[in-house]
Amino acid sequence: MGMNERDGHGQPSGGAAPDKASSPASITPFVPVPAPMRSVRLTPVIWLPGESPPAAAALALSDAAFELCPPMPAPPPPRPFLMPAAPRGAAPMLPPVMLVRLRAYAVVFGGTRGVAATEGRYVAETLPAGLGDDFRAIDAVAPFDLPALDIGGEVLLASATGADTAEGWMATGLPRVAMAEAAFPGRFRYMLPPCGAASLPAAALRGLGIAADRLVPKRPDRAYRCAALWLVLGASPDDLPHPTSLAALRQGQPGAGAARLAITATEPRPVAAAEAMTDLLAGHGFACVAEAAAWPALAGARLVFFWPGVADALLMAGAPGLAAIIAEPDQATSALRRAVLGALHGSLAELPGSASEAAVSGEIALDLSVLTTLLENVPGGGQ
Repeated sequence: MGMNERDGHGQPSGGAAPDKASSPASITPFVPVPAPMRSVRLTPVIWLPGESPPAAAALALSDAAFELCPPMPAPPPPRPFLMPAAPRGAAPMLPPVMLVRLRAYAVVFGGTRGVAATEGRYVAETLPAGLGDDFRAIDAVAPFDLPALDIGGEVLLASATGADTAEGWMATGLPRVAMAEAAFPGRFRYMLPPCGAASLPAAALRGLGIAADRLVPKRPDRAYRCAALWLVLGASPDDLPHPTSLAALRQGQPGAGAARLAITATEPRPVAAAEAMTDLLAGHGFACVAEAAAWPALAGARLVFFWPGVADALLMAGAPGLAAIIAEPDQATSALRRAVLGALHGSLAELPGSASEAAVSGEIALDLSVLTTLLENVPGGGQ
């Protein structure tokens, strides 16, 4: 399917058919005719033990769909510092990214997850993985016996499908917002978890030009009846951001600023010899920026250093070719940072840390000599 919107009979839905050669943003928006108001049962969908949950794929429950991105090969992993890129076999294929509208009034249930149902069926793509056929497990994450609010207009469900954290939403909810907004600027309101004005999700939404009056904060103690509910499918394969969503996040960003950034955590972890490390970074041309203000600054950076505790999701604001040095005291790599830097065709060095016997209890010791070597061997110069 191209970027044309079709109804269930293969005909254009509302207005003239868009030009197939048009970019997503150039498609003429249409005004859907609301379906007649009807009652929506806020009761659990029950099935017999041993049966599969009564769920259906979103495409089978939709009356309009766009292909935002065709199938594409998965990007390679990021290149490690001081080492050649590893040879790679055939790349696995990522599924297409689809934007679909459910054809009937839909309910988004309460709870922390964005579980939706319509026409007596759960929308399969909104069910958390691993629930099996136990309806009590669904009720635990999507309680049905809650007060319901009616939501008009075109709403896109952008709850997290991964972990119920700010970083989990950045990896799975933000990519859907970015791709929908790039295709149809200003068209949708977005239903997502509440976020504070100073939070990383709020900074990312401001970067996309989405004002607070276009957000529908999803309260866990409410259900929502939506006249026109849209979903984005395939934007976070394996709960990681799709490469195309990163390009969408960069739209409208200035791309100017310091080429080298040292980012400090909002909730910093104590580091032994922190003053000496700060001097080392300053001597190599790093500008220091707080995590809360780093999202717009990353668009112009070529090399970043993350102090311990900085969220890996910040890398999603980076530019192609970004090189990153991550102070990783827990000596554990992150799938999110590898996925993002791979999609940016960037490079990654993880600076391990350890408990310092000579330092105050709880401080992290980072090897300054290793950091010096990394800074002197930045791929491409990091300028």
